[in-house]
Amino acid sequence: MKILTLMAVVGLVGLSASGVYYGLQQAAAEPAPAERSPPTSDEALGTIRLPVESQRAIGLQCAPAQLVEASEGTVAAGEVIVPPGRELTLSAPTAGRVEARPLALARAGDAVRAGQQLLALIPMATVDRGAKAAADRDLEAARANAELAAARVERTLAMLKAGSGSQRSVEDARAQHLITQAEVRAAESRRRTLEGGVLDADVALAVKSPVDGVVRAVRVAAGQAVPSGAPLIDLLGTGRWVRASLTLGDAHAVDGLGETRARRVGSNDAVPLEPVLAPRTADPVRGTIDRFFALPSDSDWIPGERVLVELATHTTRKVLVVPATAVVRDAEGAAWVYEQLSRDAFRRRRVEVIRRVADQLMLARGLTPESRVVAIGAIELWGFELGADR
Repeated sequence: MKILTLMAVVGLVGLSASGVYYGLQQAAAEPAPAERSPPTSDEALGTIRLPVESQRAIGLQCAPAQLVEASEGTVAAGEVIVPPGRELTLSAPTAGRVEARPLALARAGDAVRAGQQLLALIPMATVDRGAKAAADRDLEAARANAELAAARVERTLAMLKAGSGSQRSVEDARAQHLITQAEVRAAESRRRTLEGGVLDADVALAVKSPVDGVVRAVRVAAGQAVPSGAPLIDLLGTGRWVRASLTLGDAHAVDGLGETRARRVGSNDAVPLEPVLAPRTADPVRGTIDRFFALPSDSDWIPGERVLVELATHTTRKVLVVPATAVVRDAEGAAWVYEQLSRDAFRRRRVEVIRRVADQLMLARGLTPESRVVAIGAIELWGFELGADR
């Protein structure tokens, strides 16, 4: 009995010791939770303490804010346009009737090549006033000849029955009657053609595209009669430009040799632009001067689309740059970064973004050159600070 009691006590002690060891092992495996400190100012909010193990778990990485010398660029509103001379309207060279043969009639949005036939135009000749009267006269004469030929046939048949005529005369009279009937039908067909007021020609004119481009609009339909000079098809040639509207100060400060980029509104992907020699235009109402730039040939931007144009200026200054992934924005659009205070302490600071260059953002204020910011993992800290982990 004493041996059994001693063994039970030893078993309980062993279970207690194993439970303590398992608890210590589990505590060592799980990273310590992050801690928040109260805010110290409006610009620098509460400090977040995140253990190194938790940083490794979310893949947090830090990078220094670099001081670089960059041009004081400006951002202007731009519009995608069709270069002058590449917006064409094909007109009818002569009055005619539209034919889709031998190809189907072109449609809006179709890509066309230079020299490609878009439609065929059958010319129509107008009829003078005396032609209708002549057609009426020919029709009446043909009908009279037909009646005379029919009476001759009856007379020759009667003479053949009476024995005073021959079979040959009957056959000649019938042949003459058939000829007069054909003349009547031809005169009636000529009269119907003249009643339409036009006469189709025997040839068709091929309307071809003079440039490579896209069909913008088709203004006619197959079988439609059009007068001379009527618009048929609108074409947009290849190539697109961007027209940037600059204020008077920016227009004189822009460096024509600097890099110019454009991006769509709401997008961070920018495409390079090439300046083009074009007549300068201005808007006296808005007080702006226009500059023109060519888009890359593979660009799919649509004419009339609004874009943002980033231009370099003559003057330069030193600015701080941070990775674009280091900046987070709140619901009001304000920009923030997380500054690393120590190995496990981070504080959110408000910054002012000038513009984006590649994968970096230029800052006007908010940090110092010695600052280190969270380059990867800022959004996770943002979520923890707002209580998204709860």
